[in-house]
Amino acid sequence: GASTTGNIYGIYDMSGGAWEYMMGNYNHYSGYSSESYDIETAKQMGRTDGQAVGILNSGYTGKTGFDNKEWTKELGGRDWPESKYYDLYTSSDSNTACGGSPCKGHAMNEIAGWYNDYSVVVYPRSPWFVRGGYHWDGIGTGIFSFHHDDGRAYGPNSFRVILTP
Repeated sequence: GASTTGNIYGIYDMSGGAWEYMMGNYNHYSGYSSESYDIETAKQMGRTDGQAVGILNSGYTGKTGFDNKEWTKELGGRDWPESKYYDLYTSSDSNTACGGSPCKGHAMNEIAGWYNDYSVVVYPRSPWFVRGGYHWDGIGTGIFSFHHDDGRAYGPNSFRVILTP
């Protein structure tokens, strides 16, 4: 009775509990680079300024964002799947993120802010879309909630497979 269909075949926990990754990405960015104490990673990225860098990486080949900027060196990883399997967003502006044209009719604009759920768009530092929300996110968590994330494997994050005809 707790599923969307009222039986064991439905989807459970539609209103939060974990941020769930979806295949929505900002300009093929792989993840996020942050200041940390990982000297080896700094060398791999060609950093010679003595500042160490840590990388949170999705595993796909691509750039990493850092404070809304990009590194010029791409990280290796898996090839991106065919474009029909993910949504590519080209702007951090929810009005033009859908390939530079208005996102009219896109769920991102249609449901943004419903029931006070989060509605935050992807950007270079956090290029992956997630939905739902952690249980501790309070009122921002919900079925209409979307947010950005860095692509790393993280305990409270999840994913769910959805098949559509």
